[in-house]
Amino acid sequence: MIKTLRTPAFFILAGAIVLALVSFSFTYTVPFSGRAVVTVFGRADDASVQETPGLKFKLPYPFQSVTSYDTRLQLVQVDGTQQQTADDNQIVVEAYALWRVSSPLTFYQRFSNAGQNADDHYAQAERTVKSSLNSAISVTSGYRLDELFTLDPEGSKLPDLEQAILSVLRRDAGDPASPDSLGIEIVDVGINRVRLTETNSEDVIARIQAHRQRPAPETI
Repeated sequence: MIKTLRTPAFFILAGAIVLALVSFSFTYTVPFSGRAVVTVFGRADDASVQETPGLKFKLPYPFQSVTSYDTRLQLVQVDGTQQQTADDNQIVVEAYALWRVSSPLTFYQRFSNAGQNADDHYAQAERTVKSSLNSAISVTSGYRLDELFTLDPEGSKLPDLEQAILSVLRRDAGDPASPDSLGIEIVDVGINRVRLTETNSEDVIARIQAHRQRPAPETI
């Protein structure tokens, strides 16, 4: 048994394991679609952000730790929330928001208390954006039902509503240069669907029918 353990294959395998552990402890990779924050004893500053993709070297834990963030677009959706329009009608609005990490350092500083892994930071950020989106949809109260649902597609104010929601989310995310910034950029907001209550559905159908029954304008 002792002779078996001392064969060249054993030493090669042991050396490979040691080399892999050393490489893991002293190197990290910055992905092409992301950025990395390298902390020293848990502290990070402007010099901590690594933007150039590729293989990098670091000191082993606990001297240095690396958190990598994917800076591609992230999607947050909210289920339908009932809203009251300016003319006291009830509708259910479903919306989504696209966001991404714009400042890895600020993002780390704001969300690293959620856990040690980047997934924990993203989960906390998603909850924050989702909460903000749910609140922002309340600007629906500034629009009448007939402004949102109109027979003239160019006259609908649904795009205005989306822009109003987007403005609220960007305000909540904070100016990138301000201390209250979340380190994220709200890229876009969209309304997936607007559902009407039974009473409102009947009103909209009645208006459509009335519009269709109008006599056509006389032409000379």
